[in-house]
Amino acid sequence: MTHLFLHPGLGKSGSTALQAYWNANSQVLAQHGFHYPFTGREPWDRLAMRRDAHHLLSAAMRGKIPRLEFADFSPLLEREAARCHQPNLLISSESISARVARPLLDLFPEVTVLLVVRHPQEMRYSDYLERVKSNLYTGTFNEFVLDYRRNQRFSDGVGDWQKVCATRGFHFRAITYSRDRLFSAVMTVLDMPPPDSKDIPFVNERMPSTVYEFKRVTNRDADHLTGGAISRFLEAHAPRLQLM
Repeated sequence: MTHLFLHPGLGKSGSTALQAYWNANSQVLAQHGFHYPFTGREPWDRLAMRRDAHHLLSAAMRGKIPRLEFADFSPLLEREAARCHQPNLLISSESISARVARPLLDLFPEVTVLLVVRHPQEMRYSDYLERVKSNLYTGTFNEFVLDYRRNQRFSDGVGDWQKVCATRGFHFRAITYSRDRLFSAVMTVLDMPPPDSKDIPFVNERMPSTVYEFKRVTNRDADHLTGGAISRFLEAHAPRLQLM
């Protein structure tokens, strides 16, 4: 009986770093009873050329690939799970949403959803930097943060996964972290030792305090924009992590 550990992000919460490490350290995972399947990690277009995440599975579930459905992958995934002789299967893609994941979840009798929740201030800053570098945004960081739709998308994703797990009796683990504590937080949940810093293949951007403009946004402003969703979630799952 294979236990599925599903890591669906959230986006801008260290997913690329985790996926790169899991892809490069299959032997370490095997020593702790995990297999990171190859099925669904094939590159399928110029926008999804990375081989370290299961974006192909996600795209199939979302109907993004012509003439290819998730049903085409399910027997391959089940066969690989049987052949790896490991009790736990680890699948990761930040583009897997709770609304389309049912075909994948139906394959496994036991599921644990690992939802990594980065500190909202750091997540917004990382998203802001990426969009500025890609010439997709030209405004200030404060203007970027005070965008209701981005904050609402964060809270909706958390709520959707909580509902799915509660309805189907799955395990739900919300992992909160800040700054450079991502790997220690995630590996603790997987009952694995955190890797040495030299073995981490990707390092997230650090935020210089001099440009950390979100400190100027008050708790009241943030709660108003999100209906209090972010603060309530952090208070319930990580009392020590508070909005600044």
